[in-house]
Amino acid sequence: KSDGFGGERTRLLATLGACTSGEQVCETLELLRTSGMGGDVQSYQQGLARLAALAGGSEWALLLVDEMAALGVPPDAACFSSALAAAIGGGEPAAVDELLGNADAACARYSPALLLLDGLLAEADLGAPDRAMLKKCAQAFSWRLADAQQRAQQQTQRSPQHSPAQRAYSSSPNSTSPRSAQLSPIAPSRLRSPIGVELSGDAAAVDAAGSTESPFGY
Repeated sequence: KSDGFGGERTRLLATLGACTSGEQVCETLELLRTSGMGGDVQSYQQGLARLAALAGGSEWALLLVDEMAALGVPPDAACFSSALAAAIGGGEPAAVDELLGNADAACARYSPALLLLDGLLAEADLGAPDRAMLKKCAQAFSWRLADAQQRAQQQTQRSPQHSPAQRAYSSSPNSTSPRSAQLSPIAPSRLRSPIGVELSGDAAAVDAAGSTESPFGY
């Protein structure tokens, strides 16, 4: 076959579009990479494109961006576009959680989306217009995260006791999330990006006067 692998690479790439979870996407990409049929920008393109269409895709996209950096695979424009779509998609349910008063869950959703944007901003090949757009998105997300952190802290102070079911929901809005065990319901004051850049995430940056200073330094 034309793909050089008897059609198996083509078949596996096609299955990415049918994956129903981020875990399936990452498992398929790992199979492509370890078998010598993948690990290139095209396979990551398709994986990120699928994650952008899946609920909870931002956390898995963060892992893929991290993996690409570790393997020395520079993302192209299509990868950037899909990763950005995944990050924005991760912010949408967080906004819904905020509206419903689930501040803890909102924090747990905003954090990986913001870290994903930070990882994209660290790419050296990113053009100036794209960088400016990503900075605006990251700034908006950081403000929303800071506000959600304050609300979560206020809710904790008012209701220090929660049932086991409430604690489980607030700490893990997506049970299949690859980083659900690592992300605190109230995001920590220091976060680390997938490329190792330490970010300031102190919720106190947004003070009682309504300061709009980004807790992440944007």
